[in-house]
Amino acid sequence: MSHADRERAVARRAAIGLVAVFVALWIVRLFLGIATGSLTDQSSLAFDLVFDVSAIVFSTLILLVGWAIVTRQPKNTIGWLLMMIPILGIFGFVVGDYATEALVNHPGGLPFGRIAAWFDRWLIVAVLAIFIPLFLLFPDGKPRHDGGGPSCGSRSRPRRSR
Repeated sequence: MSHADRERAVARRAAIGLVAVFVALWIVRLFLGIATGSLTDQSSLAFDLVFDVSAIVFSTLILLVGWAIVTRQPKNTIGWLLMMIPILGIFGFVVGDYATEALVNHPGGLPFGRIAAWFDRWLIVAVLAIFIPLFLLFPDGKPRHDGGGPSCGSRSRPRRSR
């Protein structure tokens, strides 16, 4: 087995582990969301259903795109970042629901409610901050070294007139 094959196998195992964590967090989120009422806090059942189903579908799609990149190109940072966005997002939902259950619904009934509330507030920063390196490293997961600007196509130096 070559080094590249071993690297791909390790990346595949790590990616499968992250997918398992994602599924487990969604299961916990659904149970906690039902217990706290956060899954049914919209004005109608249709809004609740649309929001909940679309959150599951879109986060799963982002995770699967990241998984596809990681299993084919383990050194591509874009794949790992795409996998972390939905995992951190759902983790934020889970700790938010846990904090609500621990501090509002049953004060003092569950430990670490304040810590969960703190993580709930700061995880949104982490999820949004992941987009910065995602755009800077796009498309191949490596920073540009050709003297150009960000990978969005802008130029850092003005063109010379002829």
